[in-house]
Parts: sequence; C-alpha cells; structure tokens
Amino acid sequence: MERRGKTLAILSNLAGRVLWVACETPSDESVLEATTQLLDARGGDIAVLPHGKARGYLDQLDLPATVLNLSSLLPPSPFVPTMGSANTPVAQRSHLDQLERESIEIIREAFAASSHPAMLFSMGKDSMVMLSLALKAFAPEPLPFPLVVIDTQWKFQDMYRFREYLQSRDDMSVIVYVNPEAIERGMNPFEFGSAVHTDVTKTQALRKVLDEHDFDFVFGGARRDEEKSRAKERIFSIRSAAHGWDPKNQRPELWNLYNTTLVEGQKMRVFPLSNWTEIDIWRYVEQENIDLVPLYLSQLRPYVLRNGSLIMVDDARFP
Repeated sequence: MERRGKTLAILSNLAGRVLWVACETPSDESVLEATTQLLDARGGDIAVLPHGKARGYLDQLDLPATVLNLSSLLPPSPFVPTMGSANTPVAQRSHLDQLERESIEIIREAFAASSHPAMLFSMGKDSMVMLSLALKAFAPEPLPFPLVVIDTQWKFQDMYRFREYLQSRDDMSVIVYVNPEAIERGMNPFEFGSAVHTDVTKTQALRKVLDEHDFDFVFGGARRDEEKSRAKERIFSIRSAAHGWDPKNQRPELWNLYNTTLVEGQKMRVFPLSNWTEIDIWRYVEQENIDLVPLYLSQLRPYVLRNGSLIMVDDARFP
C-alpha cells in the first residue's frame, strides 16, 4: 500500500497483529524483496490470503513449504487496462508514425468503399494494434463496424476476461460467434484432435459468421513477414463467394493505389498491417501503451507436462 509517499508491504493476522516493511523504491523488485522479508519475519507455518496488488506479487514468489498461498480461493481478478505512456526515441517514432499513417489510410479507404464491413479480432497483440489504429482512424467517433470474435469455447480464462472488458466499452461493438455444430457434437480438442477441432470451431465458424452477416469488407491482422503464403497477400485481397483465395487472381497495388471494386460474388479481405514486422508490433505496443491479454506477460502459472510440451491448466474440463 501507499502511505505518505512510501510503498509498504503489510502482513496482519486475525488477532490484529501487524508487521510491515517499507520498500526502498516503488519498483516491483523492491516490493517482492519486502514481501519476502515479511514472510521470513513471521516464520512458522502460515496461510496467506493476499489482497489487492499483493496477490500478483505473491504469485511471483517461490514460496517455501511452510507458506500456503490462498489466492486460488479468490475469484479471478477482472482485466484492468494499464495507465501511463512510454517514452520512444524520435527515430523509432518516425518509422512507426509512417506505418501508422499508412495503416490508417488503408482502413479509411476500405471503409469508404464498403457497405457492410467488419474486423476479425483474435485478442492477440496484432489484433490489438489493428484495433488501436482503427480507433484512431475514426476518433472521436466510436468504431463504425463490429469486431468479430470466433469463440472455440476452449480459450484461456484471461482471454475471456479481456473480451468482457472490451464488450464493456462504449466505443466498439463485439460479435461473438460459436459454431452451432461444435456445440451439438460436444467437440473438444482432446477427443476430436486439435486439427478437427480447429477446423470446425475456427475455420468453418469463420465462414458461417461471414455468410450470416454478409460482410463485404473484412479487416484482418495478418502480416507479410509471418510466413511464405502471407508474403503473397495483397493489402486488398479478393475472396470468392466461398471465401477462397487465388494468389494468381489478385490486383496490382502500385504506388499505394488500391482497386476496391467488387463484382458480384466477391468479398474483400483487408490487411492494414501487411508492411509491419514483429518488432514493429511490439515497439508500437510499447509506444502507445496498448493493453494486451495478460498471457503475454511472464507469471507463475499451473501447468502439466504432456508429450514433451508444457501446457497451462486453467480450465476444470482439462483431463
């Protein structure tokens, strides 16, 4: 807690006895060190129920067997957006500013040519950068098209809390779609296998929601540096009525001039981040202080070792 400009780590028991240690600095390292000193001073077997920010600090400590962390008994903390801003070198900003201007121009041009647009949203870092750019493109007005989230019903709990945070905002609308076939068949990645489960709950679900809402221009967060097939993508990429992509039947994009005309049966995928790289994304996240799903950040989490892979466990259905 903060007290007269000092950061204090406080430990109290039911009898009212209070131990506290003043942190040398308000840094995370100093708070963790003070928390360790408190637990050492208390000694003996102890069960700790952390409160507020102390919960996050306690989860990061390698606690001895004599200390029982009861934070798992508390309800999960809701997603809280970060505050403040980061300082970015001028040379780096000029490069990111150029990418930002290009992406905003692409988003505005696609919106002007569309009649029923939407933005695919995975809640990943690229999606959050694309969303931030779209909000800038139309500020101070709310986002003029919905975010489309494909729910497999098997995402991490942090992602669901993050989605609830986005749904609570007034400057955007969110469409959450679950493939009815997956519900009817009771599909899960363990019994059906990851390939079949992904095809039904993601690929087929995406096609169905696009058809049901008849979106004509759909924004996606793909980048050309991700893989070979992405490198062939145009920024404005034509799709067939069946959502097929023919790399040989795409339009030239010379001097940032885009052909946004659609003929009957065609749809358009638009990729505003095409010219961004992985490091550009992370630097822009830092520069703009963009909120991300906490899964991107290091933290002690429960896991199992299965077939040589470490798999985080935060779902009661996990076999």
